[in-house]
Amino acid sequence: MAPTPFSTSPSATTTVDSAPTLRTGPDGELRLRLFACERCARRKQRCDRILPVCTPCREASGAVCARSEREKGVVRGKDDEITRKGAVTTLLERIACLESEAARRGVVVTDPEPSSSPEGELTTHSMPRMRVENEANSSQHAEDVLPTACGMDISFLSLSAMAEPRSRQEEFLKQLSMARLVAGVTETYGGNPELTARVDPLWDGISQYIRDPVGVSRRLHIPRREAAKALATYLELVDFRFPRLPLAKVQAGIDAISAADDDEYKRVLETDPAHIFMAYAVVAIVPLVSDNYPIAQGSWVLVHLLGKCLRILDRVFNQEDGVDIIQCLQMLVILSLHCSTAGSAWHLVGFAMSKCIALGYHREDSRDRTDVSLAETQQKRWAFWGCYWLDRLICAGLGRPFSIDERDITTLLPNPDGEPEVPGNKEVSYVHLFRYGILLSSVADDPSRGSDTDTGIFELCIGHALEWRASMPSRDNPALQEINLHQTSLFNTLCLRIAIRKILTGYIFDETNNTDDILAYVRYGYCTTLLSPGECLECEQRRVANMNLVDISRAVAQSFHRRRMVRRNFLSFITGYSAFSMGLVCLYCMAVGEREARKTPASASSYPLGELLDVALHNMEIVGRQFPKIHEYRALVDGIRSVVNEHSLPRSGARLHQDARTGTPQSDIRSTFKATLGIGPFHLRQLAQAIVYISASGQQPDIYGV
Repeated sequence: MAPTPFSTSPSATTTVDSAPTLRTGPDGELRLRLFACERCARRKQRCDRILPVCTPCREASGAVCARSEREKGVVRGKDDEITRKGAVTTLLERIACLESEAARRGVVVTDPEPSSSPEGELTTHSMPRMRVENEANSSQHAEDVLPTACGMDISFLSLSAMAEPRSRQEEFLKQLSMARLVAGVTETYGGNPELTARVDPLWDGISQYIRDPVGVSRRLHIPRREAAKALATYLELVDFRFPRLPLAKVQAGIDAISAADDDEYKRVLETDPAHIFMAYAVVAIVPLVSDNYPIAQGSWVLVHLLGKCLRILDRVFNQEDGVDIIQCLQMLVILSLHCSTAGSAWHLVGFAMSKCIALGYHREDSRDRTDVSLAETQQKRWAFWGCYWLDRLICAGLGRPFSIDERDITTLLPNPDGEPEVPGNKEVSYVHLFRYGILLSSVADDPSRGSDTDTGIFELCIGHALEWRASMPSRDNPALQEINLHQTSLFNTLCLRIAIRKILTGYIFDETNNTDDILAYVRYGYCTTLLSPGECLECEQRRVANMNLVDISRAVAQSFHRRRMVRRNFLSFITGYSAFSMGLVCLYCMAVGEREARKTPASASSYPLGELLDVALHNMEIVGRQFPKIHEYRALVDGIRSVVNEHSLPRSGARLHQDARTGTPQSDIRSTFKATLGIGPFHLRQLAQAIVYISASGQQPDIYGV
């Protein structure tokens, strides 16, 4: 007979005496645990799973080998096949556990009496009635704890694909719903639009608490007068800058949340939850753009209304599947543009565009138009192009890739003339914004470095921008003055973006160079072998003069300094990045030694470069209160300004970057150069590095007093 384990040598006698008998199955094989024991799992060590005591626990004196809690959620089938416990099995085990506990405590459970309450409604009449036989015995066991119910483990996700029940209600799949994914995106901190990150555990706890997307019937009541005032403010300050607000739907939602009783609210919540969502979103945005609210109070109001919106969003995704979902996501994106609490705008607009693509709104086939009414087609066009406009606006500002390529779009622009019930001019202005997005998409692409057609590209882009400006529908309509001023501001910002693209074609950036020496990282991209650095700088001065860069910066500053832009009416991180771009262009003009505009002396003396830069810093300060990343960029602009003033204008005539007596000038330039590496948008990072490079060269004459 073959020797048995643990008995082949005398040295193993104590082990045999102390070890329990191993359990074997009917066929004589060792029975194993389903999972590692609790002690081995907690110590993260290998467990052989032998019953009743595994080898590591047997070798450790005094160790208790208990089964893992994970075994409570599974059952062992035929041939040791492991399957997750179904809902019925779990319920029966729970009932048996409760019955045994009730018998042990002397509690008799009787059947429930028939009730007239509807099925599924939890009332006191439908609960089991319990009678205590022995009160003393009951108080003796009052401290006992009932066994916990078997929980759901995510590691058994694959095992539950075909398991019962078929219904997705109350199952773990609800955690993966689209509403929860969107709510998860809004948990991220939006203070730095370029980096999706969390701040601290306190922020995480509050975010998860206020964003629990569980549908509730209780409304957040808002007085009708305040709701109507918020809607009027939104239409006056926000609506013409972003996708068209579905006014009829929002008005229906406002009527529901401001009604005298809850009946109207419950009715609209059951039939059209998207209307209530958009009404709350409109009210949430207004305190952020109105100077009547302090910034802290506006953010506080938005946080609570955002939590209410996200609870309703779960109903929207469960009941709606079309234009209403797209419009709700657009309102979330607009919220995130104005407040860092609302999450990552780039991720949210990506969700909205992905939903448009999933619904097929980005493509139109002329053969299918006969099956769809004109009104429905128009609604889909407005929904898609609204997402397109937000996508281009956000991605171009952050320097991120777009959510959809132009070649994949076949949907036509909305035709306001086909909607006789809507005023034509204002609707045409929305379509004009969509055309601006198409133009911005082409300008945001990186130019080919060192190409012979760089001048042609610049002139072509400026020509397209002028054509868009000339076709502006609201130019001659006094009633649409604010729309006209806003689109003029967009035109000036677009010219600034085109000019930055032109500037960067004159430099070569060595991204593979890890040194902190700016002179080794950046260099002029033309005539470097034939011209000295001073002559290259003179060429750059001529380029800046030919582009009318100072005039472009002045036009942008005038747009920022108009009446509605002085305070918080246009507070969004898009405004912050535009002001950052203008500030860097002003610093570039200072660095290359470009003089003030010479065409109109009166206008030239009214806004010198120093004052233009102050306008940019003022706007960045306002936006930086809501988005701390813009505040960091403002400090960086101040630092670059100091470098330009101190190093680009040498008083002694010597090149300060070669001064070996004191390391202060060189260290200032190096620290500023390192700070530019933290700029997110690629084109703005390179522009800032070009400014520091010119300052490090120290070649231009002293012509400023800033």
